[in-house]
Amino acid sequence: MPKLINAFDSSNEFERSSYFTICFNTLPSHLRFKTPLNESRENMEAVMAAIDFEDIRIKEVFKNWNTEDAKNADSSNDYPYQYLLKSEIKKLVLWISLENDELVSTFLYDATDPDLERWVISANSVLRAKVGVNMSPVFKVLYRHSTYFLQRMSRRMN
Repeated sequence: MPKLINAFDSSNEFERSSYFTICFNTLPSHLRFKTPLNESRENMEAVMAAIDFEDIRIKEVFKNWNTEDAKNADSSNDYPYQYLLKSEIKKLVLWISLENDELVSTFLYDATDPDLERWVISANSVLRAKVGVNMSPVFKVLYRHSTYFLQRMSRRMN
């Protein structure tokens, strides 16, 4: 039987894909959402509130905290900035991290379960609608380089 220690790589870093495989004895499919978002307790709480965890009975496996270290720090500003979550009824592991002003959520799931895949896509869409950035139009510029033409695209985020 695989052991949890096998979820750590050679650099002693926790590997979520390995953890999924150990838990469910199958390889995970991945859906990743990444967007700029200010690090704050309020933003992390909004992200966590946006996902319906009760629907597929998701529980916390572990979380990492962002705290101030000063003796007179206001502990009401402390918050978990990373969560590893796991479904109790489906083959799903979810990683949520709000670090360096960037939100990353990674859904690792069993793609052979179509209901689960629909839930993952829906949860990702909810996150994208709640905290994603608006994209402005793409501008293309055609320019000549020696004997051929090149195209350069530019996109601005709001």
